[in-house]
Amino acid sequence: MSGRSQPLIALHVVATGKKNAALRKDDAIVALLNCVDACVAQHDVDVVIVASEEETYAALQVTRSMQRSGVSPTLDLPLHALARELAVKAREGNLSVLVGAGLSVNAGLPNWRVLLSNVAQAVNLRAPESDEDLVRFASWVEQSMGPRAFRTAIADQCRATRYALGHALLGSMPIREFVTLNYDALLEEAAKAAKAPLVVIPHGRISAGQRWLLKLHGSVDRCDDIVITERDYERFDDWRAAFRGVVEAQLITRHMLFVGFGMADPNVARVLESVARAARRDEGKQGTSVGTLLHFDAIAEQEKQKYPLSFVHVAGQENDIAPRARQIEILLDDVARLAEDGTHHLLDRRFDGLHPAEVAVREQVAGFLTNLHATHPDSRLRHEIMQRLRPLMGGDSKLIPMFDSK
Repeated sequence: MSGRSQPLIALHVVATGKKNAALRKDDAIVALLNCVDACVAQHDVDVVIVASEEETYAALQVTRSMQRSGVSPTLDLPLHALARELAVKAREGNLSVLVGAGLSVNAGLPNWRVLLSNVAQAVNLRAPESDEDLVRFASWVEQSMGPRAFRTAIADQCRATRYALGHALLGSMPIREFVTLNYDALLEEAAKAAKAPLVVIPHGRISAGQRWLLKLHGSVDRCDDIVITERDYERFDDWRAAFRGVVEAQLITRHMLFVGFGMADPNVARVLESVARAARRDEGKQGTSVGTLLHFDAIAEQEKQKYPLSFVHVAGQENDIAPRARQIEILLDDVARLAEDGTHHLLDRRFDGLHPAEVAVREQVAGFLTNLHATHPDSRLRHEIMQRLRPLMGGDSKLIPMFDSK
């Protein structure tokens, strides 16, 4: 995968090849995890296992946690402690995520500086040395190319054929609220692949219980709305002020994780400053962290004091970003593993080998449901009980034939 420090191998959970092998998915999971552990111990590669069913995903994560006693061997203790903290917040519904351009670099997309440099080549302009001047530089490039050609070129640079591992990990987590400054559609595609799609704001309509993604700076499919020049940032206060209010609300009511994000964006800096002012007005919130920012580059202590965030530095060689980007992927993987409640497969007979102690309970539940169906087939309460148990049955609900009857 583009930009990685180590090769990445993806594997599906497959059957053993024997007749009715699908009924013994527990054995396949244990064997696959053992094989993968042996592989990565001998070779400098990373392996991801892809689960197409929610119950298989739950079983994989639970088995991984049992095998490693809850400790990720590749994370240092501070990052592992952070993973546990974020996982608890995710399970409780108190975690939101702000995604920056850094996450899309592993999908082969350029960062902000490279993006503008690539587009500016068409008019023989060279990007400035300082990131602080990039917004002004974008305005110059637009004037030279013309608005339509410039924005089309920006959108074309932000299209990718596949999402990165970080997108897949975030899309699989029990997180309902995302914000991004990116123009690409990679997070949306990853969430859709995880069968947990995101409604995109501002153009989508959210229904109760749906996950959503607020795209603050526009999208590749609506290049006229892209925020990139000085004029765009000035207009932002007028025509997207309400959306900045959404971000402020997230920072106040949730804990926000900043991934792939630097402090250069003026819109996010303004939001953080307004939240900091609100926190200072409320004596009870002074010193309270409203989010966690993962960063590679050193941030001055004076700069940190401006914002009510926990700054987590991912250590490594200054000019070698790829290994540190890998550490963030491992951190996100740990959060996803620890945030999984591990219940979606408990009534599925294909996973009996993973939880022998639960088999007797499962059989008692099956007997109870069978008797309930026989004695009260038309009961609304019986039907409600069936629906509540459906998530625990995984792909095995047909083993209780009356499950779908009402």
